[in-house]
Amino acid sequence: MASTDDVSRSRAKLERCPPGHNGRDVALSELAEVLRDRFRREHNIDDLNGAITLCRDALKLRPTGNHKRPISLIHLAACLSKRYENQGASADLEEAVTLGRAALELRPPGHPYRAFSLYNLACDLKKRFQKLNDMRDLDEAIELHRVALELRPSGHLHRSSSLHELAICLSNRHDKQGVVADLEEAITLGRAALELRPPGHPHRGILLHNLACDLRTRFQKQANARDLEEAIELHRAALELRIAQRNGRNEEQWQEHLPFIRTVVDFEVKLVMLEGLSC
Repeated sequence: MASTDDVSRSRAKLERCPPGHNGRDVALSELAEVLRDRFRREHNIDDLNGAITLCRDALKLRPTGNHKRPISLIHLAACLSKRYENQGASADLEEAVTLGRAALELRPPGHPYRAFSLYNLACDLKKRFQKLNDMRDLDEAIELHRVALELRPSGHLHRSSSLHELAICLSNRHDKQGVVADLEEAITLGRAALELRPPGHPHRGILLHNLACDLRTRFQKQANARDLEEAIELHRAALELRIAQRNGRNEEQWQEHLPFIRTVVDFEVKLVMLEGLSC
């Protein structure tokens, strides 16, 4: 996690690499990375804007044929995608998709980092689908995620992320087209992703929530009470985890407020149950 000291050190390194210096591209990239990291923590848009400018400058110093060009394309695309999430400018997302395609072309089949480029481009295509509602984007995102998943076999550090994102895309396509097979596969993938993020994993909550939503959707189609019961339990676990993450930094405070928190959770779960039964 970047600190002010990290930023200061990276700025100082960049100052020691003036235009024309052989290491300037690396110094630009490193400063961009620590600014992006600080943005994730402090949410100051100036840091993200600064990272984007630095990434552009680094990319200019890594022309076609430079072995570091793909990583510069990926870093700039990631920053633009993040700014799109923050500010909603379509031009940022369009550029991120374009850069993502260019990076993927430079990482052909067999490249050790091809899965990373496939995954990132798929995620940006999903975002564009969510904005423009063009099914071609969602279909392409699904295909890219499938290929990325094949390159992330059992035991791979990022397999759970690929499982989760593919499940989301399939669930979205089911919502649009109603193909039962998409929903069934989304649930299967969601369960597999959840197994790879056991209790204590920092990102377990979103998997609990998404799997619960897919199970509720299946209940609404098939009226199988087991799906609704499981959805309720998963929602309960997700809600408790969410509140614990917000308030549980102080263990004594968490225990003190636990009865109240459980009351809130029970209320939210009942709302979920009623929504399911009303359909």
